Amino acid sequence: MARVVKYRIAMDEIDPCPECAKGVGVAVLDCSWIGRRIWLRGPDRRIVGPLVVADCAQREHRQVLERRGWVVDVPYALAMTWSMKGPVRADILRRVHIHER
Repeated sequence: MARVVKYRIAMDEIDPCPECAKGVGVAVLDCSWIGRRIWLRGPDRRIVGPLVVADCAQREHRQVLERRGWVVDVPYALAMTWSMKGPVRADILRRVHIHER
């Protein structure tokens, strides 16, 4: 995901997020969220963020992901913090536009 974040910044599709962990980005279902900052409440109930939304699900995959209850793809480091071995419960708490493009 760090490469996606760098690419989107270079293409001026998202703003740098100095308050986010370096190179940390997430993917969500809705492409209109790209560039937003979100906070997550993970399985340990702790709040993590802000995280920049850097990617989204492909249109042809969204319906299947929604049926599976998929909400967000998290970076590897966060998955390890949450001891993920598969899907876990997480909630998106807030999504904020830094500025409109």
